[in-house]
Amino acid sequence: MKAIRKGKPAQVAEVAAARKLADIVYGMLTKKEPYIEEDKRLTAKKANALNATFIEMDRHEIVDRLKRSAGTLRKYGEDYKEEVDKS
Repeated sequence: MKAIRKGKPAQVAEVAAARKLADIVYGMLTKKEPYIEEDKRLTAKKANALNATFIEMDRHEIVDRLKRSAGTLRKYGEDYKEEVDKS
């Protein structure tokens, strides 16, 4: 749904939903655990902690963290592309 809201084609959203479902099923099978719905209190607690972290940081520190994250994501994307090209 997020992909559709961002103006992406419906097929992109379908693939994202299928991937998320596959990840959940894989985790359930490999860990032999039942599926557990999201704990809304825990999610809110994590979001508040994250917001508090960013509030304490100055603008330059936030930008530096985002740049490092983007670099990691870019590298991950390149590694994935190489892996796909090999097969």
